[in-house]
Amino acid sequence: MRTGRRRPLALIAVTLVAIAIAAGCASISPTPVPPSATAPMTQALPSPFSAFPPVLTVDARGNPPAQVEIDGVDVADLVCGDGRVLAPGVGNVPPLPWSLSVVTIADHRELISTDVTQLPEWLLIFGDHALVGFTPAAGPFVPCPSSATPSAPASATTTRSTTPCHGSDLSVAMVDSSAAVGTVGGYLSFTNTGAEPCTMRGWPKVIGVTATGKATTGRVIRSGLWILAAVTDPPIVTIAPGGAAVAGFAGTDGPGEGKSVCPPSYRNLEVSPPGGTDETTISAWIPYANAYLASCSGIVLTPVAPASQLPP
Repeated sequence: MRTGRRRPLALIAVTLVAIAIAAGCASISPTPVPPSATAPMTQALPSPFSAFPPVLTVDARGNPPAQVEIDGVDVADLVCGDGRVLAPGVGNVPPLPWSLSVVTIADHRELISTDVTQLPEWLLIFGDHALVGFTPAAGPFVPCPSSATPSAPASATTTRSTTPCHGSDLSVAMVDSSAAVGTVGGYLSFTNTGAEPCTMRGWPKVIGVTATGKATTGRVIRSGLWILAAVTDPPIVTIAPGGAAVAGFAGTDGPGEGKSVCPPSYRNLEVSPPGGTDETTISAWIPYANAYLASCSGIVLTPVAPASQLPP
């Protein structure tokens, strides 16, 4: 029987590795170091919808005729209720990356301008707004404006004998909230607490106030928002005692172009009825989003409408 000294295992392992390297063996390679171990985590987590086809899905809701432009090329014209699927390199759609914008056809107003470097993404055009996100558009639902001359809803009248609503006879509250594709907001209600019917017409005044006291006045829109339809001429809404009128409001929770963070959220909303000066302060907490109303792009407001337009 042949005997001899046993070599230490460590020495044998070193020798084998040296032989593999010298022989050009590619099967032995160091374990790669995860990027997160050597670099800060600056990249966003992959979308849970990354398994979807690498396309841009476009959904138009309650919007005026608009066109989607990529790198200055008109790739899609959409009317209210339209939809498109845009794939890089297909038809007149350029390959990625894209410089994407959406503009209205009538007056070439820009609704959004952003860069797209990866797909899938979803583009939602609603009313006079547009948003791009990594998740499918679940809302808001915005009815298409009627092609006929808008008429006052059944519960809205044009009588001149009814007294305009005054703040002293109104109770103001946020009655519902919603969030979708970077848009957050809800509805403000104006309940008639008086003994007689009263009327209101137009847009409420809403001022968003942050914790430090910075105030931003909301902007009026004629396009639809949430489930309230677009209007060209706001109706006169007659509110019976105990009845209510509602107005939609919304903001966005994503930084605008060239910004990395949003300003502090609004903590309170100072609300006045259309044409009135009486002011009611309510919380800007959005229950649906479980957060205060984001102040990234200010506040937009619809004119008041009968509360009967909201679902029960």
